[in-house]
Amino acid sequence: MAPPVDQMVLCAGNGAVAIHIDASGKPTSPPEHCAECALALAAVVPQVTAQLRRQYHGSRTFRTDSRQHHSVRDVMLHMARGPPFI
Repeated sequence: MAPPVDQMVLCAGNGAVAIHIDASGKPTSPPEHCAECALALAAVVPQVTAQLRRQYHGSRTFRTDSRQHHSVRDVMLHMARGPPFI
């Protein structure tokens, strides 16, 4: 079977379906993932999830002495390279 060169996404009744096509436009099997690439991805995923947990750690809601409610965003810890606080 010819290797896929492109991908078409079709909107079906149950959601989007990806169909891989070869150079002549005929459907073909999806590409196989390289084992070395999969191992590299497995090494990165724990680091990314740890960063997400650290970014939102410490957020809470509170009320001041003036009885005004403040949202969680007001006290959320911002990462040094995160988007600017507005």
